[in-house]
Amino acid sequence: EKTIKETIESILNQTFVDFELIVINDGSTDSTVDIVTSIQDSRLQVFSYPNAGLAASRNRGIDRATGKYISFIDADDLWTPDKLERQLKALEENPQAAVAYSWTDCIDES
Repeated sequence: EKTIKETIESILNQTFVDFELIVINDGSTDSTVDIVTSIQDSRLQVFSYPNAGLAASRNRGIDRATGKYISFIDADDLWTPDKLERQLKALEENPQAAVAYSWTDCIDES
């Protein structure tokens, strides 16, 4: 709930813009769904389910996806603005590659 809006904004502000953003609400009991549904963007889709855990949520998102590639993000993560563009470029320039990933910086703000 604390970070979901910033997380979604980091996705919607990508330099690559041709994507669908699928949010799987895994039984949250806070105001997460209200925050997410208040964001107006045609690329954003929200689906709510009873709590089933991370793996089930990932699989539910995959089932809803229509694109060629899939990238996961959690509610407390942020993407740099060029993440999708750079990963797509890496995959297209290396057709033998099955995945593209990026580095992680952990920031503890507690």
